[in-house]
This record gives sequence, C-alpha cells and structure tokens, in this order.
Amino acid sequence: MAEVAYTVTATDNCPGVTTQLVSGPASGSAFPLGVTTITWRAIDAATNISTNCSFTVTVLDGQLPVISQQPTNKTVCAGSPVTFSVTAATAPHAGGPIAYQWQQWNGLVWNNISGATSSTYTINNVTLAMNTNTFRVMLTGLCSTVISGSASLFVNPLPSITVSTNSLNSLLPAQSTSIEAIVNPTGGSFVWRRNGNTVTGVTGATIAPVTVDQLGTYNTTYTDLNGCKITSTDIVINGLPSENMWVYPNPNQGEFQIRFYNNFGEPVNVLVYNATGQLVYSKLSVTGDAYSRTNVNLGNSAQGIYVVKIVGKSGREFAAKRIVVYR
Repeated sequence: MAEVAYTVTATDNCPGVTTQLVSGPASGSAFPLGVTTITWRAIDAATNISTNCSFTVTVLDGQLPVISQQPTNKTVCAGSPVTFSVTAATAPHAGGPIAYQWQQWNGLVWNNISGATSSTYTINNVTLAMNTNTFRVMLTGLCSTVISGSASLFVNPLPSITVSTNSLNSLLPAQSTSIEAIVNPTGGSFVWRRNGNTVTGVTGATIAPVTVDQLGTYNTTYTDLNGCKITSTDIVINGLPSENMWVYPNPNQGEFQIRFYNNFGEPVNVLVYNATGQLVYSKLSVTGDAYSRTNVNLGNSAQGIYVVKIVGKSGREFAAKRIVVYR
C-alpha cells in the first residue's frame, strides 16, 4: 500500500466548472500494489457533464535489498587474485531486481569502480600499493538503495630467494656439489625440482650431495609462513668435459662401472681385452647424461690385467683404461 496524492483540473468557457470523482480512490488515499484506474468527470454551471476522463496509478513493491552475507576482509599475497562478494535478496518477496555498484574509499569519499557491477568484485593482480584499500557495494532495488558494510584488503609481500652452488657447477665423476637457497623471511618450506620433476625427501634450503648421477636443471619453490610463494631462477649442474675414463672399483673382482664424458643418447661399444689382446667382453650401450654409468660384468674371467676401451659407432676410440681383476 502507498498513499498517493494527485490533482484533477477542468476548464470551461463559463465560470463555475467543477470536477467529480466517478470511480477509484480519492487523492491522498492508500493505493494497493499494482495498477489502479481512476475516473473523473467535469460539470459546468449549466449542469453539462463532460465525457469521463480516466488515468492509472501504479504502485510498485519496494523490494528492498536485504544483505545476508556482507563483504569480508581479505588477506592475500602480492600478485595473487582476490574477490570480494556480497549475498543479498529482495524482501518482502525474493527474486526482485538488484543492481550492484562497488565503491572504493580514497580517504575522503567513496568512488564508484568502473565496471564493478555484479555481486562480486575481483582484482586479478594485487599489488603492495593496494594494502589496506577498503571496498563496499551499493545495492539498488526497485525503489531503494542499501549500502553494504566495508571490507579491507591486506597484502603480504612475496619472499625473496636466490640459489647458488657452494662449490662447483660442473662436475667430474667422484666430485659433488650442493645447491643452497637463501630466502627472506626464513621459516618456510621448499619444494625442489630437477628437470621439472619434484625431488622427493628434500624440504630444506639445501640439496646435497649432487653428483654426476644428478646432473640437470634445478629450481625450488619457497612458501613462507604467510603462505606466499616464489620460485627461484634455474641453476644448471652439468658435466665437466674430459678425455679421461673412470673405472671403479679398480682393482675389482670382475664387476665394475665405467664413466666417460658422452653426449646424451650416444651409442658406444664397451670392449674388454685380456693381457694377450683377446676380446673377452663386448657390449653396446646407449648413454644418458654426461658421465652416465655403464655396468660391466666379466663373469668368470680369470684374474689378471685387462684393458677397457670405449669405441663409438664410427669406430672412433673415446678412451682406454687398464684394470686389474683378482679372485
């Protein structure tokens, strides 16, 4: 219901014209929701009556927006997205229209945010400069506007990280190195990766030892105590080029491993000769990373001095090494 005042006037070529309500509520009456038709007529001094004149009065349901969930404060890391939201429905009848307009406080007044006209407001890339910014939303129904509570944004900085080796970046067999991450603030956790794969069992700031069996590209993601994450730059541990061949153990009991500086995926023949120059062992091996391990088992060969050779597919000899087998 709503009280509605209106005015009806009439004119005539002689004085004394009056107006008369034919049907519908009088001005100042309480009109029901919806459309009401009102009819009036005019009567002049000679009692001539005009044609009835009708008009309508429309009373809309106010459909006041009622907020059931206010925007809440948000704490995020720099560079992350954040979303503020409000939940509301119209009353006394749900389903009525609501228009939204988010606003930001500039220290003096609330300013409308261009394009922020839904029940949620998202900032895709939060910066440190946005720390303590405050937001609210205006909700407009058919006939009224409601303003939400305000919510503030708190932004934590990203941690810093650098990675380096404590000694060597290029290794020979039997050498090792370590990789250390220096972070600020401290106290968080690390996830290390080698060639894009997670290194299991390592959650601290150092990964060690790194040998020729673990050559590759390393990085780490550090998560501080606020949950903010940063990933380090890559650090590469590679094999140091050499023309030598490593055989160990030497002496041995017929089982040993060999390593040499190879290209990845390079096929080579491993040849073993006895002291008389007789070929006693031959194996085709496809190598992995530089200094990848090739295992050799001479079986029941007699003890003595042997020569191990590495020969490429083209017949080029990479290296040769004398070994001692004892029983």
